Amino acid sequence: AYQSPVDGQIAPYAIFVPTGYQEGSPIPLVISLHGLGSPIMMNLRQVLGYDRDEEETVDHALRHFPETEDMGAIFVSPYGFGDTMFRFMGESDVLAVIDEVEAAYDIDPNRIYLTGLSMGGTGTFDIGLHHADRFAGLLSLAGTADMRQYREFRRHPTYSWELALIDQYSALRSAENAVNLPVIAIHGTRDRTRYTHSEILTNQLEALGYTTALETPPLPHNVWRDAYAQ
Repeated sequence: AYQSPVDGQIAPYAIFVPTGYQEGSPIPLVISLHGLGSPIMMNLRQVLGYDRDEEETVDHALRHFPETEDMGAIFVSPYGFGDTMFRFMGESDVLAVIDEVEAAYDIDPNRIYLTGLSMGGTGTFDIGLHHADRFAGLLSLAGTADMRQYREFRRHPTYSWELALIDQYSALRSAENAVNLPVIAIHGTRDRTRYTHSEILTNQLEALGYTTALETPPLPHNVWRDAYAQ
C-alpha cells in the first residue's frame, strides 16, 4: 500500500512476485484491473488463472490462495478507489501503483502490460489509450470502449454536458494513441453486455491500420475464466 495524495488515506494493492525474481534482472509487469465490486486479491487470483470454483464462496477463495506457478512476471492488482470505472482518482491510483512497483522492483519498462475484466476491461481501454506510451500491450476482457453503448444511455435522457463528460474519457477519442500499442479484446457472444462494446474500438483501430484483434468466443460475461487460464 501507499499513502494516496488524493485523500491522504492508505491505498492498497495486491501483488504477486514470482519465486524466480532476482534484482538486477528486469522483469515484465502485468497490471490487472478488477471488475465491479471485486476484491483485489480475487482479481489477482483471476489474472493468474485461478478463478474460484462456481460453488466456492469469495471468502473461502480469498482465504485459500492456490499454489501458483512462476509466471515470469510480476502481477499487480490496483484498488483504483473501488468502483470508479478507473476514471479520475481511479486512474491516478493505477498510475501511482505502477510507479510504486517500478521503484521497488527491477521492472523492464518496455514490457509493462495492462489488462482487466468487465469494469477493469473498460479501464484497460481508457487508461491504456490515455497513456499509451507506458504500456507494451493491452488485453481487455468484456470491456466497453464507449459508455454510450450502455442501454441506460438509451433509456434515460441525458444533458449535453453529461455527454461531454462521458466522451472526455472515451477510449474512442484516444484511439490514435495506439499507433505503437497492440490492443487485444475478448468479448463473449453470450454476454448481455454486447461484444459490440469492444468491437467499436477494434474496428476503429483496424481502420487506422493499427495492431488489434477481437476474439468473440461463445461465452457469457465471464470470459476471463477461460482466457486467463490459458
